[in-house]
Amino acid sequence: MENRISKRNVALVEKCVMSTIGIKGLFDAMPDCRHTLHIFSKPSAFYKAALKTPFSAVIFSLSALRTERRTGLSSLTELAINYPHMRRLVIADDDAEARLISALSPLPLDGVIS
Repeated sequence: MENRISKRNVALVEKCVMSTIGIKGLFDAMPDCRHTLHIFSKPSAFYKAALKTPFSAVIFSLSALRTERRTGLSSLTELAINYPHMRRLVIADDDAEARLISALSPLPLDGVIS
């Protein structure tokens, strides 16, 4: 019962300021939202915060660039291993990239948003 009342922490790892503002607006639009959004522009800042803050979910924006996408997917795999309870969501540029990310991810993701 106590878990339902308490606020849950959600991490957003996103480089794009405009995307960050849009997603923050979605969270702020719900007056009785039980989630607190924590925004990070770099994965390293998120990992540092994850050592102290229990996150129930992470929304991870992956770059369309191949090397950055590969690095992001390996980071998500690391998250799944180190924080198995944490939901992992990915933001993709379009539907084709969403399918590619789903196919390339070594472990299942909780969602891919395009």
